[in-house]
Amino acid sequence: MTVEDNIPEGVGADIINQCIMFNSSARIEKDATGQRKVLGNVTECGLINYLISRNILDESLVHKRDEDVTLCIPFSSRRKRATTVRPNPSNKDQVRIYCKGAPELVI
Repeated sequence: MTVEDNIPEGVGADIINQCIMFNSSARIEKDATGQRKVLGNVTECGLINYLISRNILDESLVHKRDEDVTLCIPFSSRRKRATTVRPNPSNKDQVRIYCKGAPELVI
């Protein structure tokens, strides 16, 4: 099973980018040769590398992810999840909630 197998049909690359980037602390830097290097949590790095490999990474989200955050509840082992609330990029009059964590608590 691959990541692609789990993406519901009709879900756009923009939403995948937002879900990964707005709830991730991993960062992208360029090394001395100018190549992208993803740094941070191994799982988050894997997700960002997936976006890069599929040519769907919106790098502008990397720089915007700390802007306009309405609420951020960091991951804790007690809650077993992290949550970020921010304006919906498609409609600034709405908010979008991004949550990641243990499947039994997120779903």
